[in-house]
Amino acid sequence: MKPIGSVFAAAVLAAVLWQPAAAQDAEALAVARELVAETTMDGMVGDIVARTWPAMEPEIRRQLPDASAEAMKGFRADYVRIVTERTGELMAETPAVYARHYTAEELRQLVAFYRSPVGRKSLAVMPAIVGDMVKIATARMPMVTAEINEAFRTKMRKKGVEIPI
Repeated sequence: MKPIGSVFAAAVLAAVLWQPAAAQDAEALAVARELVAETTMDGMVGDIVARTWPAMEPEIRRQLPDASAEAMKGFRADYVRIVTERTGELMAETPAVYARHYTAEELRQLVAFYRSPVGRKSLAVMPAIVGDMVKIATARMPMVTAEINEAFRTKMRKKGVEIPI
């Protein structure tokens, strides 16, 4: 009987100790939802549509040459709706990820930042910054990869290990 009582006591203690953390987690999760709403959906959907629709529209026009301007507007609206739904599904777990890494207070500070003028600008220019960084990385990556591999091979040779990269 004594072991069962100990297990029960440990479970009660864990439940009592867990309560404040659960409340804080719930608070952090609520603020994280606010942060995600503030930082992702509108800009993300707009960016996806801006990057992909220009390639789709000519193909739709090629296959449906008689489509009116109104029909094309409807197709684009359907595309935006689908992107919005699927992006929302994809982003559904994002608040929980933020809540695991930030406190509720830190999340409030992030929300405040993204609502500030410089935060808004950051959201607006981030796709261009990422695009520029991808271009730089794409152009330089083969050379940098070769340099990394050679430096590591040289280091390992000194230790008597031959790396086949």
